[in-house]
Amino acid sequence: DVRPEDAGKYTVIVENTAGQDRCEATLTVVETLDKVPDRAPEFIVQLQDKSTMTNEKVTFECKVVGEPRPEVIWYHENKVLEEHAREVFIESEDGIERLVITSTQVKHEGKYSCVAQNVAGTSRTEATLKVEESLAPTFTKWLTDQSISVGEQLILFCAVKGIPQPTVEFYRENVRVTSSTRVSVEHDITNTYWRLMIKETSKEDFGSYRAVAKNTVGAAISSAKISPKMTAPIIEQELKRIEVVEKEEIRLETKITGTQPAVTWFRD
Repeated sequence: DVRPEDAGKYTVIVENTAGQDRCEATLTVVETLDKVPDRAPEFIVQLQDKSTMTNEKVTFECKVVGEPRPEVIWYHENKVLEEHAREVFIESEDGIERLVITSTQVKHEGKYSCVAQNVAGTSRTEATLKVEESLAPTFTKWLTDQSISVGEQLILFCAVKGIPQPTVEFYRENVRVTSSTRVSVEHDITNTYWRLMIKETSKEDFGSYRAVAKNTVGAAISSAKISPKMTAPIIEQELKRIEVVEKEEIRLETKITGTQPAVTWFRD
């Protein structure tokens, strides 16, 4: 890397016990006409404010130009920021400067600055990071056991909270319940209140149900048992008086409704 101040006469001397010799040469340095003038750093891509949850990855990125190439230093709350293994990484590539936080925590909140400087000057760009603590899902209203009659409408209702806001899936006997012409899964705009509705229930709709709430932090489960409603037995069709010839076969019939009634036959 020859510079103008390197110009001048250079001499080399060689000697041993038999004698000495020398030679000289002159170095002339001609400045190039296309030398790039010094240019103070300038951020052509600025840092942007960011909001995130705990345990998420965040990348701050900016781009700086300048001549000679600027030296870059990162700051967090006006303190020099250094790389930490598996937590904070600083990258630089062709003027693109990156700060990567692999798993954000509340302690990472605050103002971040990227300062670039060279012999021509200094420039900076700043941004703020907000970190909201993540919370695993919890149910604020649980599913409840119900007894219904065949043909009635079944409604299972629950409410959940968490950060980020969880989503909910319903299961019957470990099989996910999906919407159809008879079944609907609904929730409000905030994903807080969830409802499973089944129209005109049949015997196949009885059993164990689960609501599973999930977000990026964890999961929670609420369960309920849906059973047939107990109804008293009613004889809707009474036995009829019949007359038969001895040794003929007879059939006595009646019609009974109710929840699995026990039937006992008596004679006299």
